[in-house]
This record gives sequence, structure tokens and C-alpha cells, in this order.
Amino acid sequence: MKKNKSNDKVLKTEFEDHYLNSTSGTEAETPSATSARQEQETIPVVEEQVKIGKKEVETSKVHISKKVHEELKDVDIPFMYEEVEVERVAMNKHVNEPPPPVRYEGEKMIISVLKEEVVVQKRLVLVEELHVTKKQVETHQKQSIPLKKEEVHIERVKTSPHDQKQV
Repeated sequence: MKKNKSNDKVLKTEFEDHYLNSTSGTEAETPSATSARQEQETIPVVEEQVKIGKKEVETSKVHISKKVHEELKDVDIPFMYEEVEVERVAMNKHVNEPPPPVRYEGEKMIISVLKEEVVVQKRLVLVEELHVTKKQVETHQKQSIPLKKEEVHIERVKTSPHDQKQV
């Protein structure tokens, strides 16, 4: 508020006029009562404020289920084993010195078999040789092996919110 020094009148702004008219109602006040009232009253200054928050609302649910399927699957499994072939080779030779007990020719193992004959003279006779060959044989067997497989199903179930204003 401003006071004019020359005539000591109170100059009012439009806002003060409007405020005084709205608070006084229909009663007419004298200028001296008005100026006394203006000195005692305060003008409120209003400010709006906003408060923001969050609220959890359930909108849907999820049902998860799982099934286990078992199926038989044929699997080829290799097996290794060795077979031994023994071939008897007749020799019937007379030898002066015994051959080595075991010798090898490539993959064959040769074992000499000797016998003694009683004669006026004693001499060695090579009766036979055993030719032993090893070879690897691979076979395949089919077997049914149970295998398990899981299957997952997901289903959404919508629920209505508790407060319809939040939708």
C-alpha cells in the first residue's frame, strides 16, 4: 500500500479493492474503519503444490505349468572287441636247432610247436606252426534309451483392478 503525503489518502490497487469488497460483503464501512482494517489484515498468498506417488495395482496373473514327456530314442552304440583266429599249419620238418618260441610276421604271431622223437639219433622235428592273427571287429547294436523332455505352458489371467479410477 502506498500513502500519498500531500493529502494522506490511501491509494488502493485493484486487487485490494476486490479483496475488500469480497470480504466486507454488503456492509458499508467508513473510510477510517477501512484504513484501520487494512492495517490489521494480512493478505494470504496461495500456491498450489502437487504430490506424486505410486500405487501397485494387480492387472493380471500368470499360471505356469510344465509337462515332462518321455520318448524312446534308438541310439547306435559302437562296441569294440578282438577276435583271434588260430590257423594250424602242418610242417613235419626235421630241424637241428629249435626256432624262436614266438616270432612275428606283420600282424601274425607265429608260435612253433616242437616234439622230440626217439630214434637212434635224436633230432628235432618241426611238427606244426600256429599262425595267430588278431583283428579288430566293430559291431553296432540298437538300443532304446528313454529321454525326457519338458514342455512349459504360460497362461495370462487378467484380473480387474480394485479401484476403477486407476484403469
